[in-house]
Amino acid sequence: MRKSLSLRVLACSGLMLWAIHGVARSAATESVAGDSTIALIREFAFPLSVDAEAKSQSLEFSARGYGFRSLEEVNSYNVQGARPIAESRHTLQLSEAPLESPYRAKLHAGRDCEQFLSGLRQILSAAGATERQNTKLHDPIVRMLAQRDLYQVYWLTELARNHAEPRLLETVDFIQASLARLIESTLFDEREYRALVARKPRVLPSGFAPDLNYDLASDYLPAVVVHSDAAWLERTNRGAPFRHFADYHARSFVRVYIRSASPVPTEVSSLHKSMFEEYGDILHGVAVREPVPTGLQTVLVRTIGVILTDGTYRDSTWPEEVLIRAFKYPSAKLDLSTSDFSGTVFYQYKLSRRRLVANPAGLGLVRVRDDDTQFFGFFGDVPDPQNSYAATTTTMRENCIACHSELFYGIATIFSFERDPELELAQDENRFWQDAGSGSFRLLTPEFQSLKERSPILRSRPLIH
Repeated sequence: MRKSLSLRVLACSGLMLWAIHGVARSAATESVAGDSTIALIREFAFPLSVDAEAKSQSLEFSARGYGFRSLEEVNSYNVQGARPIAESRHTLQLSEAPLESPYRAKLHAGRDCEQFLSGLRQILSAAGATERQNTKLHDPIVRMLAQRDLYQVYWLTELARNHAEPRLLETVDFIQASLARLIESTLFDEREYRALVARKPRVLPSGFAPDLNYDLASDYLPAVVVHSDAAWLERTNRGAPFRHFADYHARSFVRVYIRSASPVPTEVSSLHKSMFEEYGDILHGVAVREPVPTGLQTVLVRTIGVILTDGTYRDSTWPEEVLIRAFKYPSAKLDLSTSDFSGTVFYQYKLSRRRLVANPAGLGLVRVRDDDTQFFGFFGDVPDPQNSYAATTTTMRENCIACHSELFYGIATIFSFERDPELELAQDENRFWQDAGSGSFRLLTPEFQSLKERSPILRSRPLIH
């Protein structure tokens, strides 16, 4: 009854800034939490339909097909494909609920902020969420996903507080108090955390190809995604954090791995060091005339972080995004069988909550193909407020090209960390968290400090300043 009431309230409120079509259908098919309140919050904050300001010209190229005859034509496509088509505003229908909420791009505006807060308050009020503090999600996968989404929504309410009118602050307090109680039901104790980590597959699920053959028809996924592999060099995230890590506000763990055909990863590390010595921290913005080592590829793995009852933050090790780039040739070469038509192949995977719950052994990863629709930026399935193209939809191919191949090819796009590799290992400072040792961290973000103040369980742990 509560669920029907909540859906009816939302349908009549007119508060859905981002169109959510077929809520009743998707609540039945997309919900992975046993708690209806959490399911409704997810439906509201992670809608399947997202409004877009424009389409990029890469979508027209995709429809016509690619018949480039030279690298000059490819370079022209790189520039033209990123440009938006006039008067092409539309609604993007997603096949999976996005991992990031599209509201993160809207909360700077007062009216949008009020709509977001009003919608959440109606869900929480109608569902009586403040009385459900003893609800326990027993399935560790379901609990991990519920905590992930609830904590992100809590972060959004903290952003909304900064832009809301004074009369809405009481609404923010009510929402945060309600969310804090729900998040408490998703916390892991030490035993439960270890059980969650133990459930992750240690071998690649069937259907993924473990070996790179530069064939985009095969779903290449290296084994380093699920277990350590000495053939890969890990780039650390100490000191100045990766931009992926910073833009996700430490709500995920981010690791980057690099390898070449050489079995000695230290050779890649030496190359990085020598290039930094030559170019310094402008390495990411220069055209480097250095041939790509044979078999050079990079993998970024973003995994879900979880909060424990002792107030620590730890890596679940379950991947929610995998980004792979591999270079087929030492220098750019016309090759229409590759993702950027210049010799680079892209493989991108995003987590499907629904698939993960249905089959944890399969990791729940869904391949994003080169011509699949995305927004520009890291987040892909929602607008990226940090990107100049903002709410323009494009293809995954063009999304990657816009950052990595529009002007440069090869080494500069791999070693684009803007940091001294010599100092990297020596720097432990991080504005997002404090290392507590043994893989545990104490979060320092404003949203976690706010959550801690509202949670009796977490409040019993001393705050770190």
